[in-house]
Amino acid sequence: MEKLYTIPLSRSNAQKVQGLKRTQQLERTVVDLIKHVPGLKVEFEELPDPETKDADGLYTFRANLLVTCQGATEKQVETEKNTVVWQLHKIAPWHSWICDEEKPEMEVDFSDFQVPPLDEGALSEFFGHIYERSPHIRLMCDALQLAARTQFKTRNHILLYGLPACAKTILIQAFQSWLGHSFFLELSTPALTKAGLEDLLLSKANSGSLPPVIYTEEIEKTEPSNVIPLLQVMDSRGAMQKTNARTGNVVVKVPCVVIATCNDVKLLQKVGDGALWSRFTVKLHCPRPGNQVMRMILEDECRAINGDPVWVDAIISFLNENRDKLQDGTDPRRAKSMLMGGERLMDGTFFDDYMATNGGVDSY
Repeated sequence: MEKLYTIPLSRSNAQKVQGLKRTQQLERTVVDLIKHVPGLKVEFEELPDPETKDADGLYTFRANLLVTCQGATEKQVETEKNTVVWQLHKIAPWHSWICDEEKPEMEVDFSDFQVPPLDEGALSEFFGHIYERSPHIRLMCDALQLAARTQFKTRNHILLYGLPACAKTILIQAFQSWLGHSFFLELSTPALTKAGLEDLLLSKANSGSLPPVIYTEEIEKTEPSNVIPLLQVMDSRGAMQKTNARTGNVVVKVPCVVIATCNDVKLLQKVGDGALWSRFTVKLHCPRPGNQVMRMILEDECRAINGDPVWVDAIISFLNENRDKLQDGTDPRRAKSMLMGGERLMDGTFFDDYMATNGGVDSY
């Protein structure tokens, strides 16, 4: 008796040629994987549509694995099918090809997430401590309001990029305070394993506790194995797939908005061949503070430590006079640390010590 089943596959690539080469490589990989299984044969039926781009501007390549089991029972057919799927799953990045359409997708409900109008009261209460970021706040609000209004059918992922200490994280924290912490899920993509990331998102989606907004810091440090789960969340379909030998292919809707910070844009553009970078449609640059904002930051800190306001003038003058000599002289964290000098800021002895220990390079 001969049994036949089909495993539908799909993959998106930025370039037509790259996608076609990968389908050919996958065919060779699958054939090599199952050659040790008696009575199991695989035909690879490629169904490319290279002239069509999806909403993310990528070419989609589809294929079918036509698997024949010679002399197998129905139970053996299902077992062998799971074997093939499981083996594919273990070969990164080929597991992202698997798109079992036989099982319905599990839905999530984000209807309780609402973004109120960004009025003066909200700006003052939740964002008043963040200087020179009003355009960023309004654009982030626009993106979240559109997602909520369309029940997350339209999502614009947000990237806050710039040097460290540019209020990127503070912006996200302010939105959490405004909209509610329960609507945000923080991911540590550099620390999580791929299995850990998938299990976390799938378990929250299945339990109905998945928040509508996911945020992660320093996304350029994402582990390579975590790129595909993140792309599945950020793609227009917003569905995550996980396959194992026991349950087969599980597909869960995870149509979240992703907000990320990035300190090194060039590094992010290399992650996943630029795939993560391309998914962010709202890219907001966060520059270092100028003189006026630096003064406001120092004044806030000075009040917090009950310092003398004249210390701020001394620090601003020092930074302006030595801007080219200081390492990271525009970092507000370092500027605030100078307030520890207290009265020594006024006679210059603190700055003498600071310059004597700043900018040295060890040689061995």
